[in-house]
Amino acid sequence: MKKNYKAIGDDIVEHVGGIDNITSMNHCVSRLRFRLKDESLVDANYLKSNENVISLIRSGGQFQIVIGNDVSNLYDAINDTYENKIDTTEDEQESQITKPALDRFMNLISSLFQPFLGALAATGIIKGLVAVMGSMGMTSDNGVYMILEFVGDGFFQFLPFALAVTASHHFKINTFLGIAVAAAFLHPNISELVGSEPLYLLFEGTAFQSEVYGTFLGLPIIFPPNGNYYTSVIPIILAVWFASRVNKAVDRWVPTTISGTLTPVLTLLIAAPISLLFIGPVSTWLSDLVALLFAELYQLNPVIFGIVLTSLWQVLVIFGLHWSIIPLGILQTTLTGSSVILAQVMLSTFPIFGMLMAIPIRTKQKKLQGRALSASLPALFGITEPAIYGIMIPLRKLFVVAIVINAVVGAYFGYFRVTRFSVGGLGLLSLPSFIQPGVGLNMNFWHAVIGFAISSVLGFLSVMIMGVPELETEEKAEVETSNKAEPEQQTNQNEIINSPVSGTVVELSNIPDDLYSSGIMGEGTAILPKNGRVVSPVNGVVTTIFRTGHALNVTSDTGTTILIHIGINTIQLEGRGFTKYVSVGDVVEVGQLLVEFDLDVLAAEGFSPLTPIVVTNAHELTDLHITEEKEIEESDTLFKTYK
Repeated sequence: MKKNYKAIGDDIVEHVGGIDNITSMNHCVSRLRFRLKDESLVDANYLKSNENVISLIRSGGQFQIVIGNDVSNLYDAINDTYENKIDTTEDEQESQITKPALDRFMNLISSLFQPFLGALAATGIIKGLVAVMGSMGMTSDNGVYMILEFVGDGFFQFLPFALAVTASHHFKINTFLGIAVAAAFLHPNISELVGSEPLYLLFEGTAFQSEVYGTFLGLPIIFPPNGNYYTSVIPIILAVWFASRVNKAVDRWVPTTISGTLTPVLTLLIAAPISLLFIGPVSTWLSDLVALLFAELYQLNPVIFGIVLTSLWQVLVIFGLHWSIIPLGILQTTLTGSSVILAQVMLSTFPIFGMLMAIPIRTKQKKLQGRALSASLPALFGITEPAIYGIMIPLRKLFVVAIVINAVVGAYFGYFRVTRFSVGGLGLLSLPSFIQPGVGLNMNFWHAVIGFAISSVLGFLSVMIMGVPELETEEKAEVETSNKAEPEQQTNQNEIINSPVSGTVVELSNIPDDLYSSGIMGEGTAILPKNGRVVSPVNGVVTTIFRTGHALNVTSDTGTTILIHIGINTIQLEGRGFTKYVSVGDVVEVGQLLVEFDLDVLAAEGFSPLTPIVVTNAHELTDLHITEEKEIEESDTLFKTYK
């Protein structure tokens, strides 16, 4: 009888103290892992007697319920039932340990934009429609054009408020305090001040020359040359992060009786001025420096300029640094009647557009298909934020490929010095601006058409050839899992399974882990490894792999699933000492390197490297023969299966 995972999940949640007692939930290959507010609320006796629960474990601040091979189905059922009510993100401390700094930053940016991607995509589409209307001669005098322009531009202009909300949640500060910090950056008087006469110039004659409009306790007050922080990203994220640190520090020493009022006041008095005085100007100077570097690069070599600017443009969009280069392109157009800068940046959106067209064809992930379709129209008209934050950053491999395509076609634009002759129109609607006044459709225009087409086609083909990685949402759960059905079983077929590890063979019943020694996880053996290599025991596919790299499942072409768990309790190492060479869905061959691990790290941390290797679906076999050898090499036969 098929198990009712929803009912089982509801029962477990109820007996760990209810939904309100759960701080977070993740899972590994056999266990549900909870962090609970109060473990005294757990009905341990009931859970131990539950036929769906193997055992209970308390370890590392976690309450773990051992389920066995059904754990991923049960985890999904609980997640579906209590969507948005249970935190399934990684612990911040664990994440800091196991992920490189760049990955952590990219994941942060992606997670901050996830909650409002729908609104971002919707307003992006409306901006595209307004661009089409503008190309047809409509202006803001037309009521329809005017209202739709308000709808399309409004969210983008006040994007810092949306970021303040999500950043507040992420950095664990009161949402309205975060909004208050962002509001200081968006005050309308900033634009009025920038339009007035400055008191003096700071860093005059340098790349960081800035106009000072007042002082704060003797410190200069500096605002962006464009007069506002609208649409800014990095300054707001950094400001809310800084405010969260200030808030925590203040809250430690303010008496509880008055903390509700005094803590927010002190947080704003400290965090907001410092953010305006330092975080904002530093971000502006960084933008100015980027613009200066690109201007100098064009003078040096137009081809290199095209490669660098076009390939990095979408990266600059992430950091909000692209706004420093757009004014430079506008200034070029004003002074000379044309701009190579604005030509290059128009090119950068088309590989992404091509990818968005291919993604719905190459993936079965409904959520990703929806995102790609909704982001494609804005991308066609030069608005890539929905695609970048919703797809390109989470699917980093595709983003890297888009950057490479932009580098190639950017070199093409640079070599032919492709130029725009007017400002206005984004994406496809920018094509008329490549027509030279008084000349008509010369090669400059056709080079632009060719560049746009090549970029789109290369983006499309790259996805069709590479496929689409699994979408990583907000912060990944404890493991990467594959929901693919088991390959169709073949009857009366024998199979040889090689050893994935070299070392000494140990009977499964003799290892110090009840899950494996009892046979709950399947039939097999264990190996005490003599080196730090794990190779594929069969031709097949990787169906599960831990983010830590300490355990994985490989399913053979005939449907046998082999679980390899490197070491005892090594999940506690959180990936230290492990290097993964494969991901979920990778097709592997016998002897292919899957994981490397450092025996010295395991020994130094006090963990046994004894590695259980079991066939998790052994119940589907008629027989399983385990080698009688005491020493084994990677190429030797470990199991023989009979179906």
